[in-house]
Amino acid sequence: MDHQTERVRFSCSGCDDFELEKVYSGMAGTPGKEEYDRIDAPDECPVCGGEIEREKIQ
Repeated sequence: MDHQTERVRFSCSGCDDFELEKVYSGMAGTPGKEEYDRIDAPDECPVCGGEIEREKIQ
């Protein structure tokens, strides 16, 4: 199995009051990676109702 690192930042396009970041570092195909893949941001900002943007960080 290959070691991998992934980092994704979610933020609101309408305000600066919401940001969520998720990070995974480990082996592909493990339960931890599966759990990381299940974590997602809400469909809309819980503060203002704006659209959530997703940015993959290398």
